Amino acid sequence: MKMTREEALEYLHKGGDWPRLAEAIARIAHAPESTLDEIMLGLKYPGIVQEQAAIALHVRTKRPRPKGPFALVTDPRDWAEYIQRSAAPAETTT
Repeated sequence: MKMTREEALEYLHKGGDWPRLAEAIARIAHAPESTLDEIMLGLKYPGIVQEQAAIALHVRTKRPRPKGPFALVTDPRDWAEYIQRSAAPAETTT
């Protein structure tokens, strides 16, 4: 049975075994209605779950990936700051 979006979010909030966490982040990462905050839930779990979340965030935000073949930004604080800066209105000079 396929995990629902609500089940996936609950699993990411509570934690659990990595196969179910991987399924949960995949469900959230591929759902167009998922928010960036929901995708960021996956960053707190090491390994494939964190990597899936980081890839989804890079794709959604169009943030360039760091140099290197397997480089991803996986720090939740870094993502929060990046998203906040991206959402801030650009300053204009008059």
